Amino acid sequence: MKTPQVPALPGMTPMGFKDRQPQVDDSHGSPYDRGGADSYYRRGMRPHKGGVGGDSGPEVTDLAHDELLAYNAGYNDNEAQRNFKRNFKE
Repeated sequence: MKTPQVPALPGMTPMGFKDRQPQVDDSHGSPYDRGGADSYYRRGMRPHKGGVGGDSGPEVTDLAHDELLAYNAGYNDNEAQRNFKRNFKE
């Protein structure tokens, strides 16, 4: 007998377990976004947010603890994916 497929509710998996992944703001200019961009461009870690135009606001380097964690998560996620800008001149 097959198990019926039921759609998952928001925040739940099809098996009914709560999704325990923390929600991170990955919008343009957010600490997570800037961490990922620093890794992508191989700039090294320099925690900040904003300063990239649009609605991102001015660059801010005095981050709250949760913003530092988000920046580090963005940087480390991109490092783990090894998603780096290619240098076509080489």
